[in-house]
Amino acid sequence: MKTIKLSIVAAAALILGLASCKKEETTTTVSTDKGVVSVELSHKFGMMNEQTLAIGTPVIHPMKGDTLTFSKFKYFISNVKFKKADGTYWTEAESYHLVDLANAESLKLSFKDLPAGTYTQMEYTMGVDSTRNVSGAQTGALAKTNDMYWSWNSGYIMLKAEGMYKDNKADKMFAFHLGGFSGENNIVTKRTMVFDGANVLTIAKDKTSTIAVEVNPGLLWHSAPSVKTVNMIHMPGADAKLMALGDSGMGFFANPMYAFKVISVK
Repeated sequence: MKTIKLSIVAAAALILGLASCKKEETTTTVSTDKGVVSVELSHKFGMMNEQTLAIGTPVIHPMKGDTLTFSKFKYFISNVKFKKADGTYWTEAESYHLVDLANAESLKLSFKDLPAGTYTQMEYTMGVDSTRNVSGAQTGALAKTNDMYWSWNSGYIMLKAEGMYKDNKADKMFAFHLGGFSGENNIVTKRTMVFDGANVLTIAKDKTSTIAVEVNPGLLWHSAPSVKTVNMIHMPGADAKLMALGDSGMGFFANPMYAFKVISVK
C-alpha cells in the first residue's frame, strides 16, 4: 500500500514538472519589432562653397578650375550591412544599388525589416564585388540594360561620368567609365559610415529612420589630372584607379571624410 502511494506521488510530481516546462516554453518569445532605414543622398561638388551637382547644370572644380556639365553620373553601392551596438549585424540580401543622378528615386536607398535597437555604423562597398562580376544573376541594379557592364571585359563599370567641359570657349566631351575588380587595378572599396554623437541611429518598430548623406564627386579630380589633360577613360587601369581611389586613399571611392559625409540622422 505504501509503495502504491509513493508511486502516485511520483507520478503527480512528474506531471507537474512537465506542465511547468511546457508553460516556460510557451512564454519564451523573440522580439519581432522591426523598422526601416532610408539613406538619402544629395550630391555636392567641392568641399568649400559647395555647388549642388545636377544633370545639365555647370559646376566648377575648386582645385582644377574645370567647368563641367554632366549628362550622366551613375555608380554602384553594394553589400550593405548595419552594425548594432551589441556587435551583431543586419545584412541586406541581394545588396546591389545603382545610384543615378538622373533618377531621383535611386537617390533614396531603402532598407527594410531592421530589428529595433541602436546601430553604430553602416558598412558598404563602392562598386560591385569580384564574385558578382563573374557570376550570379544580372537582374535589378545589375541588369545589362542599365548600361553599366563591359561585355568585352566581363565586368561592371563601377562609375560612369559623361558630359561636356569648357576648353577656353570651346565645348568638348568627357567620358569616364571607371572599373576594375581584381589585381593591381582593383577599385572596389569597402567603406564604413559611423553613427555617433548627435547622429545616433535608432530603429523603432514600424518607424522609418532617415540618414542624410552628402556625396562629393568632385574628389574624382582631386588627384587625377585636369579634364583638359585627360578627358576619356574606358577601361580598368592606372588612370581609372587614380580617379576612383586618389593618392593615399583620398579619392571618391575611398575618402573616409568627405566623399560620403553623414549630415543628420533622424
